[in-house]
Amino acid sequence: MKEETRIWIDSAEQDLKTVEILLQNIEAPPGIICFHCQLAAEKYLKAFLVDRDIEFQRTHDLLLLLEKYILKIDKGFAALKESAVSLTEFAISTRYPESSDSFDLGIARDAFHAMTMIRSFVLTRIKDD
Repeated sequence: MKEETRIWIDSAEQDLKTVEILLQNIEAPPGIICFHCQLAAEKYLKAFLVDRDIEFQRTHDLLLLLEKYILKIDKGFAALKESAVSLTEFAISTRYPESSDSFDLGIARDAFHAMTMIRSFVLTRIKDD
């Protein structure tokens, strides 16, 4: 695996670990969990692009990353569209206090599931040289 790819994966894994710790605490803010799920998924997708030497624009839009870059080289990623859409909203909405009441533990668990689907998909496609 390329060093730059490893850096992206390691960073995503730190967000994953954060989510796992937060999910064990019933008092953890669900919005923060959702935010880190989106962030981890974004980093996994960008790790895939880095691994394939594909330059990409700065964005938090996971669907854009899929459609503009990833699907052009691997159509299998189409299976992640729903997860990408569901996670993308957390990149922005979780940053503002007026949205904090709209998140609950069920939404956070769904975000975790979507993120782990993206993680698994990406890690099976990144070569470990």
